[in-house]
Amino acid sequence: MRAGTATKSDELRARLELTGARQQQLGARDTLQSAAFALGRVVGADVPIGAKPPASLDPTPLALSDSAVVQLAVTSAPAVEAAQAASTAGSATVRASRTLYLPNVRLTGGYNWARESAVIGAVRPGWQLALGTTLPLFNGFQREDAITRAEASAHVARSTALDVQRQVRSDAARLVTALHFAEENVALAEEAVQAAQEDLRVQTERYRAGISTVLDELTSQVALTQAELGRVAARYNYQVTRASLEALVGRTL
Repeated sequence: MRAGTATKSDELRARLELTGARQQQLGARDTLQSAAFALGRVVGADVPIGAKPPASLDPTPLALSDSAVVQLAVTSAPAVEAAQAASTAGSATVRASRTLYLPNVRLTGGYNWARESAVIGAVRPGWQLALGTTLPLFNGFQREDAITRAEASAHVARSTALDVQRQVRSDAARLVTALHFAEENVALAEEAVQAAQEDLRVQTERYRAGISTVLDELTSQVALTQAELGRVAARYNYQVTRASLEALVGRTL
């Protein structure tokens, strides 16, 4: 190093930062390996799977407006449809339990192959048809108990369906707002990267001209790296928020 441009403390500090950067790199490799194994488990593979990067990570506008997305979630979200199906099943169970008050009708028929007999009243060969009905007047309040239980379950199912609709409406509105915030954050992160690139360019020219030290240039390089990491985190947050919204709605937006 040139005299007067840096001190021993500056050199040791740079070494310390280099060691910290190497440790972060090892941690990132470990995280990548764990994520690859987790992805392989999700898709049913016995080996780690690497994700194919998309063509572009830049935010894209939604195909529907914000209000349309919320309305779509309330009407056709998988959670809402499942809750409504459970409510419909509960109402059907109530109707089925009330059929216990109806009489049972039984129709039987057959052909008798027995030979004719001289005995009066004996069964003779031929077709036989019988129609019978039963109506239990009292069965220990089992019918009443079944109807009461079915009505209670149906009421719970209807209440659950309404609560799920409210929850889905709230989650959809929250995720739509969060998606817009994430989109703005991506734009800000991109501006930060551009500013850091320009700062590094200026510091590089100053260092070549002998105006600044190598530590100033390294500081600008670290700032650029941090800005690029922030851009990656912003894009990742946007993709996760959008995927959460699409999972809630049940379709690609």
